Amino acid sequence: MPEPEGPQHVEDIYPKLISRHCEICKKTDSLLRCSGCKVYFYCGRDHQVQDRPTHKSTCKTLNTHAKKADAIKEKILAMDAQALTTHENVGNFWTFEVPRRYLQALYAYGEMLIRSWRQVGVEESLAVYREVLRLDRGDSQGVRRVIPGLLVRLGRDQEAYDFCKWYQGAGAEFEWDDVRVPMLDLKGADPTEGVGMWTREGGVYLALDQAATVVLIKMRLMGSLQDALLLRERRPDLSVEAVLAAVKESNAGDILERHVEWLADAGSMKARMEALAEGLEGLYNAIGRYNKHYWRMVLQPGEKELNGMPGPYSAGSWDEAQLALMHTYSAWVESPLAIPALRGMLMSAHREAGGQR
Repeated sequence: MPEPEGPQHVEDIYPKLISRHCEICKKTDSLLRCSGCKVYFYCGRDHQVQDRPTHKSTCKTLNTHAKKADAIKEKILAMDAQALTTHENVGNFWTFEVPRRYLQALYAYGEMLIRSWRQVGVEESLAVYREVLRLDRGDSQGVRRVIPGLLVRLGRDQEAYDFCKWYQGAGAEFEWDDVRVPMLDLKGADPTEGVGMWTREGGVYLALDQAATVVLIKMRLMGSLQDALLLRERRPDLSVEAVLAAVKESNAGDILERHVEWLADAGSMKARMEALAEGLEGLYNAIGRYNKHYWRMVLQPGEKELNGMPGPYSAGSWDEAQLALMHTYSAWVESPLAIPALRGMLMSAHREAGGQR
C-alpha cells in the first residue's frame, strides 16, 4: 500500500509562531499595528477591514484582558503613586488583595498573548511575565515555568539557559522576600557544561519545565555546532564570522553569537559537542526517571494532553507532565529537527534497555 500523504506526526500540523506581517498579504514592511489588540499587523486600513471578521474575536479578547489589568493598575497607583516602583512591598505583591488581583490579571493577559501565536504576542507576554516576577518574587503563579520556553521561541537561548540555571541553583535558602537581594542576575553561563545540578538523585525535586527546556537548548546548540563543523571541514578558508552567518541561516538560537570563540577550530567544536552529548544523555535519562510521562507526551501528544487543563499534581504525575507540555511544546515544534532527534534518543535508550535484559 502507498504511504498516506500529509503530515505523519502531531508536530507537523501544530501551530507555529507567526512572524510580524500583514495578516492578508503577508507584507513585512511599513506595517500598522492593530490599535485594539496591539499584536496583529496590517499593511493598510483596507486589509485591516478585510480581516476584521476573522480577527474581531481575538482582538476583543486581548483588549479586554489588557484593559482589566490596566484598570487594576490605575486603582493601585491612585492609592500610592510609587506602588509599582519604589514602594517597600514591590516584590511581595501577592500578600495584598488588590495587588494580587493585578498579578492574576497580568497572568491571564499573558496567556492570551501567547495564544495569539504571533511573535509580537510572545514578546509582549514575556514582558508581562517578567513584570509579574518583579512584583512577586515568590512567583505564586508559576511564570518561571513558562518564561524559558518563550525565550527559546524567540531565539534567546542563552537568556533561557541563564534563567533555568539561576532557578535551579537558587533553592529554598534564597532570600525571596528581601527585594534588596538580586535575582535572575546570572549572565553568560556555559550551556555545554555538565548537568549535575539537574540530575542529582535522592529526592531532589526537578523543575520539569525548565529541565526539559535545557535539553532543548542543548539540542539546538548541538545542531548549530554540527552544521558549523561540517561547513568548516568543507570550507576551511571561511572566517569565523562567515561560519556563524551561515549557521544562523539554518538554526535558531543566539548562543554561538555569544561564544564565537568555539568556532575557531574543529577541535574546539568537537569538544563542545562531546560535552553536549554527555549532558544530553544524563539530563534526558534524569527526566525520564523523574517523570515517565513527559517524553512520551512530547513525541506523541493526544488531544487531552495538548488542550486539556491539568489538575493539582505531585512530582512525577501525569498532570505535572501535561502542564510541562503546555509550557514547552511550542518551543519543541518550532525548533528544526529537535523532535526527530528526541525520537532518536528514545530509540537508543530502548535498544540499550533491551540489551541489558
